[in-house]
Amino acid sequence: MRDDAEQGHLVVAHVDIALDVAAQLRLTAPHRQDHGGEFRLYLESDDWDGTGRVEACEPPRRLLVTTREADESWLKGRGAPPFDEAIEATVSADGDQAILVIEVRGMPLDKIAFYGAGWQIHAENLAAYLAGRERGDTEARWGDLVPPYQELAASIG
Repeated sequence: MRDDAEQGHLVVAHVDIALDVAAQLRLTAPHRQDHGGEFRLYLESDDWDGTGRVEACEPPRRLLVTTREADESWLKGRGAPPFDEAIEATVSADGDQAILVIEVRGMPLDKIAFYGAGWQIHAENLAAYLAGRERGDTEARWGDLVPPYQELAASIG
């Protein structure tokens, strides 16, 4: 996690993934490559249901979406009240590797440590998937990550 408080956002994941960029990692919008494409999203691991909109799509380098949790999903009792969250994924080549940067903006500052830990776990799960490994123990990893993210979050107030 990198503190970019002067820009009003936090970079929560920076993952180096050993793979051929052109052959194995593509960013595409759902069913279209222009912006404005709307979609529904369900994250089973988080029991999160919401909507999204493609704001920018530049395959295979960049995808920017805005998402919002559905009220019904939030009312299940988990997380912050619904808010618009901008998620930007950029991929750049680094020799025979790809560098994936996931930048998330718009989350409530009082919850930023939890979002940072969660997004790092998502990035680690992606890296495991691409490497053909099983996902790690999410609960254990959450317990390891939340305290240092809370310390970092306290410094950006």
